[in-house]
Amino acid sequence: MRTRSAPSLTYDNWWIVGLSAPLAVLNVLALTVTLRGTGASFTFALIALLLLIGEFVVFWGFTAPVNRATDNWTMLPGNLEQLRAQWEYSHAARAFLYVLAMGTRVMSVLDWRNQ
Repeated sequence: MRTRSAPSLTYDNWWIVGLSAPLAVLNVLALTVTLRGTGASFTFALIALLLLIGEFVVFWGFTAPVNRATDNWTMLPGNLEQLRAQWEYSHAARAFLYVLAMGTRVMSVLDWRNQ
């Protein structure tokens, strides 16, 4: 049974913040292409790119379905506890992937500067 909660403005403009994810992928893609053939610098950039792509997989595979099932948390379905856990864990996984991607990107640039 689905019940409607009070209207929420929580997600109204999050799409603007969400633009940072594809921009990060484009940035790291450009870095990866630029560093082709530089050894470890390229490898670190490629790992960062793959981590960011992994973040998209987690978002579209686990976070977005919960957002749809709950109508961006304005509807409360009967399996709310399971959906909430999936949403929370997917956000934690995405944060972990972002931190690793940022670290490997920084390592890539630092390694390149030391060549």
